Amino acid sequence: MEALQPVKFKQSSFTTIVVFIVLIILGLAIFPRISIHLKNTTVPPILSISYGYPGRPPRIVEQEVTSRLEGMFNTIRGITKIVSSSNVGSGSITLTFDKREDMDAIRFEVASLIREIYPKLPDEVSHPEISSYSINSEDSEVILMYRLNSPAPPPVIQDYAMHKLQPAISDIEGLNEIIISGAQPMEWELTYDQNQLSILNISFNEISDAIRSAFHEEVIGIGNDMKGTDESTIVKSMILRTALEEQLNNFDIPIKNVNGRIVRLFDLCKIRRIEKMPTSYFRINGENIINMRFSSDKRANTIVVANEIKERIEKLKPNLPQGYNITLQSDSTIQLKDDLNRIAYRALFSVI
Repeated sequence: MEALQPVKFKQSSFTTIVVFIVLIILGLAIFPRISIHLKNTTVPPILSISYGYPGRPPRIVEQEVTSRLEGMFNTIRGITKIVSSSNVGSGSITLTFDKREDMDAIRFEVASLIREIYPKLPDEVSHPEISSYSINSEDSEVILMYRLNSPAPPPVIQDYAMHKLQPAISDIEGLNEIIISGAQPMEWELTYDQNQLSILNISFNEISDAIRSAFHEEVIGIGNDMKGTDESTIVKSMILRTALEEQLNNFDIPIKNVNGRIVRLFDLCKIRRIEKMPTSYFRINGENIINMRFSSDKRANTIVVANEIKERIEKLKPNLPQGYNITLQSDSTIQLKDDLNRIAYRALFSVI
């Protein structure tokens, strides 16, 4: 019986194996640096319904048209999200469906519901138009959306999000934009007595001009700012600004000199700070909420940015005021992670 001979590899085969192993190691090393983005191919089916109601404010459009259409669309099978927007003289509703649904049948059902309810809408409302909703690939990629809620009024919650949460998160590398929405800003409301103005011989324009002057900014000079050890200079303008916020809080804006007496704003007007009348209504699944949407830079790794945002928010949660709660509503990177895991398993099986 002949003895078994050792298997001999050719030099070229050995070189190929070594090169292959080196390439695998290099691929694993550079994988974390790959820029990973969301793909529009994973976007679920979406229909957009738009309509006009000329000359009507957002509140009327919301009450008489948007809410009624939204209520009917809630009965459609396979629907996962309803986003509505009521604006001055127009409105729109966006319907998101499960990707397994037959969109031709869904579109027909939506059209049938519109035909059924349209005769019951105000005569001035235009016939709602149905269109497929498309996403512009050039837009920023919204990767996360959080909801911030509290018993406090919506403007107070939004102010907290803008001045406390946003600065604590905005320095994350790869984060492109933080969009905060869901509440109207506060504004000043001034109520005056026309009879009193007539007695004092003060016109509305004089009050308006006095308030406008409180916003006055004026360049009062130019100076040189010394910088560094090389004594380089930077030319800076010196700007004079009035303390409008403090003046309004004290109602202490001079209006006119009447018979030797300075008449001030608090002598003529009742001033209160109120929430600005909404120019539109935005709801998700019928809820009025404060949203924080995070979009990533096109060149950044979407998954890394999303993970850093989540970690930062988890650290901020213990410091939230009493009654405040922030929760994650949507994470667009989940599908991306699932796709990457499938690719990784397939690559592993291919190597084996």
